[in-house]
Amino acid sequence: MARPDDRTVLLNGYRGGVELGVVGAGRMGLAAAPVFAAAGFGVALSSRRGPDRLATLASGFGPDVRAVAVSEAMGAPMVMLAVPWSEVEALLAAHATTTGAVLMDATNAWAGWSPTRAASGSSEAVAQWTNADVVKVFSTVHARRLAAPDGLAVPFATDVPSAGDRVADLLSRIGFAPVYAGSLAEVADTMAPGGLLFGRTTSDSVLRTLISGST
Repeated sequence: MARPDDRTVLLNGYRGGVELGVVGAGRMGLAAAPVFAAAGFGVALSSRRGPDRLATLASGFGPDVRAVAVSEAMGAPMVMLAVPWSEVEALLAAHATTTGAVLMDATNAWAGWSPTRAASGSSEAVAQWTNADVVKVFSTVHARRLAAPDGLAVPFATDVPSAGDRVADLLSRIGFAPVYAGSLAEVADTMAPGGLLFGRTTSDSVLRTLISGST
């Protein structure tokens, strides 16, 4: 994995300020925002409640977190999607990402979606609904663990290697060990709720062993 000193080169593809979009201000979004900020990134935090209702909450996380409209958060070069599954398709239909953006899919289809011939996993469906490069990540991690990075392994999956590199760099910078778990189709079961990799808190070597044994 590349590890440039200037994180803007890898995350944004250009030099300048780095801001990560967080869409959803539930447990996962609120856990992620201060962790991203502590790692040196700006955070554009949004939810369907609108920026005015999030402003006080965002300001409590420090100057690097600001409340914005969902459309603005979706315009960031990297976006964490952390909304209930029932809202995902409509949200992505209403708000496009920028060209070359990475969408970190932290959602779980607890109900309301079933595998289809075109998409065996929910993140494959997300990839069909957006113009961004989708990386399934954080969906297997409890909000309490995300709020306190511990150096242990977090799996991610993608069909776009360059997007995977950007997310792996982000994971490393916030304090986790990134482990590639496969393509979106390959993790349809293993990263889903109840799957082999779901909720695992372990070392990267153990996680890699689990992944290799599942293929």
